[in-house]
Amino acid sequence: MTSAIIDPLDRQRRALRELQAPQQIQPASDKPSGFRPSSAAFKLGKDGSMSVDLEESMLLAGVDMRSRYRSLPRAVALVAQQVRAFTGHGMTVAHAPIPANDHHGEVRAKTLTKQALREAARMLADTCEIIEPIDADEVRRQLDLQAQKPAPSNPAAA
Repeated sequence: MTSAIIDPLDRQRRALRELQAPQQIQPASDKPSGFRPSSAAFKLGKDGSMSVDLEESMLLAGVDMRSRYRSLPRAVALVAQQVRAFTGHGMTVAHAPIPANDHHGEVRAKTLTKQALREAARMLADTCEIIEPIDADEVRRQLDLQAQKPAPSNPAAA
């Protein structure tokens, strides 16, 4: 267990993201799995943050960086990006442990324009390191499940 907040973070270490299907994956005919990370995988949430696991915290605790993989319900891959890639785009990365995860970190960007955020998300997705390959079978299963869901009804249109 990590006993203290790591500050500052080593910018050479990586922030890890679990990719969820289908929203954070997109088709790619040039990739062996047929899929690649989508820019949605690096899009900040409505609160202006993105959750990551921090390699540096895991190393200090003697925990394998793959140990938390599949902690999210629709996880289909594990990717990594160096902390400096985020900070190079005007984002901050901070160690922010939560009760269920001592290695949790937050990426934030308060002053970037929407266009700059979109460009950063695209670059981060295009250059991320794939730690656990995209599980193409699970992506297809999630896409099939999504296709089987009935479209939401719109009472105003009736």
